[in-house]
Amino acid sequence: MALLMVLSVGSLVFFPSGSYLFYLPLLATALTAFFRRRSAARLAAGAVSGVAVLLLWVPVVFLLWVAMIQPMFL
Repeated sequence: MALLMVLSVGSLVFFPSGSYLFYLPLLATALTAFFRRRSAARLAAGAVSGVAVLLLWVPVVFLLWVAMIQPMFL
């Protein structure tokens, strides 16, 4: 869990403009790893963090897909 925290802070320092795409998923993974023995809490934290990460990355992936497809139609 300490490695995930170091990676999240490192991505915050080195990528300040787009760092939320990197450090929020890492912090969500660290939060899920924190609930090691409580399976219901771990499942809930994993579901909430998974939805949050999905909501963060779907627009980025869509914009990249549109950027790749658009030149084919010009």
